[in-house]
Amino acid sequence: MNVRALARPCVLQHAGRVIAMALLAAIFLASATPAAAWESYWQRQLPAEPTTSTTSELSPPVLENIPFTWSGFRDLNQFELNIASTSAAKQLEASMAPALPQSSVGEVIASTALGFVGYPYVYAGAGPGGFDCSGFTQYIVGITTGIWMSHAVEAQAGSAGVWVDYGAWQPGDLIYFQNTYRAGVSHAAIYIGDGLIVHAENESTGVTIDSIYSSYYGPRYWGAFRIG
Repeated sequence: MNVRALARPCVLQHAGRVIAMALLAAIFLASATPAAAWESYWQRQLPAEPTTSTTSELSPPVLENIPFTWSGFRDLNQFELNIASTSAAKQLEASMAPALPQSSVGEVIASTALGFVGYPYVYAGAGPGGFDCSGFTQYIVGITTGIWMSHAVEAQAGSAGVWVDYGAWQPGDLIYFQNTYRAGVSHAAIYIGDGLIVHAENESTGVTIDSIYSSYYGPRYWGAFRIG
């Protein structure tokens, strides 16, 4: 057998190994690290594996069944317009609401006076620690209306407000009596309704409630005035 014929396969096999080693060397030189080179080499040799991830797994989640009620607010101008419309609607609703009744000046005077029932009678007293009759009316009218009348009972009766006819009284009216402890106009009270008055009567009773028709005050009635 020819020696050259026998050596040819060995030479080819050896050449193939040299070429393979040269390729490996090139891969090593082109890679950042030897480990990366080996991984790149073997990945080139192995068949590609099918991927298990799908497009749906990489897509952002879809928000479903979430109500979105601001579709009308497409820009800031539209947002401001809706706010203005809401404000106008609330103002209209408030204007259409039934007006609540407000207390009259007289009702405030009467209710304030009732808060002092039980306070002591003090001669020449004008509150808040104690009162005489005209000091009580002066104080109550003053703190509720800002109108400060004279402490003298005769002066009050002449300038306390608008004259009120007998029997036409309303809560808060000032009632004056005569010939109580002296002749002439001598006692003051505040009408609270239902024929009743609240007043600083004397040292024994203090601020108390009586009937305007009582056997004592009925015959001594002089007149009434209304503040405001």
